[in-house]
Amino acid sequence: MLWLNLFVALLSGCQAIEKRRKVGEPTRPPEVSSRTGSGPVVEEEVPLESNVRPKVGVILGPGGAKAFASSQVLKAFQEQRLPIDQMIGLEWGAYIGALFSLNGEAHEVEWQGYKMLQQGLPHKKRLFGKSHPQPSINVMDDYLKSEFGKKSVTETKIPFTCPVRRIWSGLVVWQTRGSLDSALRNCLPYAPVFKVQGSSVAGASALRESVALLKKRGVGVIVYVDVLGTALPRPQSDSLENLDEVVLWQEVKHA
Repeated sequence: MLWLNLFVALLSGCQAIEKRRKVGEPTRPPEVSSRTGSGPVVEEEVPLESNVRPKVGVILGPGGAKAFASSQVLKAFQEQRLPIDQMIGLEWGAYIGALFSLNGEAHEVEWQGYKMLQQGLPHKKRLFGKSHPQPSINVMDDYLKSEFGKKSVTETKIPFTCPVRRIWSGLVVWQTRGSLDSALRNCLPYAPVFKVQGSSVAGASALRESVALLKKRGVGVIVYVDVLGTALPRPQSDSLENLDEVVLWQEVKHA
């Protein structure tokens, strides 16, 4: 009869475990004795693994025309179905980030970028680094309005923002409200593509501030897309007459 009693006890235990699994309750770990010999058995608590996914934030770095390479990274995110919860764009990374944030489609970024260049906006020679007078951001007005319409910064599918740095105080101001086209008019102007106007400039060097903002928003994983590497926005041969821009971008690279 002893073996029969043991079999019934084992069967009852298995049924209890199966019932708890069906209703979604976690099973307890086996009891472990805290000491040898006789005495009460002390059950050790084993923490259950958390299934909460950490928030992912992406920072698209600056670099003029080189920033268009960021679209390939976004395409990889999309192909692997990796979610992006927050997006920040620095200088021309802001343009790429704004396009992607609208609907999360990387191919749309490539298409709109191609269309913009076909329209010669901004001047192709200036965008790709060759000598040409710096235009005003005003040359982009019609294009930005037509592409982003009346979309607000708060209406994007992926929360998006970009930084502007005040010239005199050095403070970083985030574009968190208003229309997208107005935000980009503030976040894009930077040498060598656009000349600086007014009292602010694109926050191309605001990487540390961007990381701090994402952490404040609860982002646990931060991906920085650096399109510059060891290079500059334009070839060295085209920068010899503008060494002030070279110094400026060296500071950006080491921000």
